[in-house]
Amino acid sequence: MIATPRQLQEAEPLLDQVDLLRVEASRRIDPSRRSELGQFLTPPSVARFMASLFCTLPQEVRVLDAGAGVGTLFSAVMVEAAGRTKPPKDFQVTAYEIDPGAALFARDCQAAAEAAG
Repeated sequence: MIATPRQLQEAEPLLDQVDLLRVEASRRIDPSRRSELGQFLTPPSVARFMASLFCTLPQEVRVLDAGAGVGTLFSAVMVEAAGRTKPPKDFQVTAYEIDPGAALFARDCQAAAEAAG
């Protein structure tokens, strides 16, 4: 799928929505449990920076996010890919999260990403 100008305009709000999920998840997840799991819910600024480090992207992108949290990192990679001169035609994410509470927020993130195209 090629990103349209409208989808690119909607990309930043997607990261804003994901950040709201991250803040809410941080509030709801027990701090001792977060410490036990070694959870660090990546802020959007860090995720954007990490996503910008990709020099080139193939036409078919597959992302494995082994500690997805609420999905901030894979969302930033999608936004970065959509903003490229030649965006990928296909984008697939495989995300794993062992904390059921965070995984629920990742599903909300997925739904927001799908709604944004």
